[in-house]
Amino acid sequence: MKVLFTFPGLAHYLSALLGHLQNDEGMEVAAIIPQGKSQSRGEGVHVQTQSNTRTISGEEAIGFLGKPYFKNLPEILAEEQPDILVIGWPYALDLIFNSTLRETIKKYKIKLIYKGIPFNLPAKNKIKSFYYSEQFTGGEADATGKNFLGFLKFYLITQLRGFYLRMVDAHVYYIDEAIENIASYGVAKEKIFITYNSPDTDTHLAIEAQLHDQKAEHPNLLHVGRLVKWKRVDLLIDAYRILKKKYPNLTLTIVGNGPEEVNLKNYAAADSDIIFLGAIYDPMELGRVFKSASIYVLAGMGGLSINEAMCYGLPIICSVADGTEKAIVRADYNGYYFERDNLISLCDSIDLLLQDEAKLKLFGERSLSIIKEEINIRTVSKRYVKAFEYVLKN
Repeated sequence: MKVLFTFPGLAHYLSALLGHLQNDEGMEVAAIIPQGKSQSRGEGVHVQTQSNTRTISGEEAIGFLGKPYFKNLPEILAEEQPDILVIGWPYALDLIFNSTLRETIKKYKIKLIYKGIPFNLPAKNKIKSFYYSEQFTGGEADATGKNFLGFLKFYLITQLRGFYLRMVDAHVYYIDEAIENIASYGVAKEKIFITYNSPDTDTHLAIEAQLHDQKAEHPNLLHVGRLVKWKRVDLLIDAYRILKKKYPNLTLTIVGNGPEEVNLKNYAAADSDIIFLGAIYDPMELGRVFKSASIYVLAGMGGLSINEAMCYGLPIICSVADGTEKAIVRADYNGYYFERDNLISLCDSIDLLLQDEAKLKLFGERSLSIIKEEINIRTVSKRYVKAFEYVLKN
């Protein structure tokens, strides 16, 4: 089986997925990625320059509604002749506007799978309410300021998505809610596969085994991720300041960089126990940071950092992330949910763990168990295989 993927960049978790599909599932896989920085890649998103799987250079250009597409995708498909093309946003728009691409896919009998990020794709009958809700944030929502013209653009794009959602042979998403949302566009539910989401848990678990006996020396809250507004690191800093009065030894460690880095450092300048470590990409170094923490806190949007933290036996505090959390963070089992953007609710959730060392330890052990036994890079890869097998049989 030969499978091609389209990506705006090869993030570490995507590289891990491709590696498992190739090495463990025996597939021939390759990723089509832009020659330079993609127009659709978020600011501060780290991508790998090397991969254990093959990459193909795509010539990116700007098309309809200012969205990028691969000019040479028909030529790549004609040369590679894959069994399956896994295509995502925004490249899937080209399925609508590029007749040459459609003809090439038909000629070589290539099956299509849409790999979507469902968190910012509402049900068809909830486009307006979703756009003006707090859930829709970042990216275009920040760029438009959620004005009427911004809504019209979002409405048009969402309607267009309905066309290509019905054109493909199957779908893969990482949250269960995608089934109802995508079905609202006329997609048969049996074509929708929930894979869940995972970083390279094999690597993280191996590092955790090496560092297993390392423990936090004092109560330490941890954030890992890009420093952007919607991750609400400012809210975490506020919570830390309140909790510091009750727990004098409490520290806060912030890993990552991004457009809000200077603002956040200035905001935290008076607090000597708030430590900014910058972005860390070395797995062992990052593992040591996780093992030095007591609780992982995601105060705003995010996703895979939760999985990574759980690999190191950390309990989780979060609210509405990107949907990843719903499958792995279980209230009063391995963490707590707080009310979105509510400082007091965030403080109360963290305090429930800080005041109970036995619960802190138990919740952490449960986090690690969920990753080992339920959702990891191997189980996610096998869910992709089910989608591949489905389209080849139908």
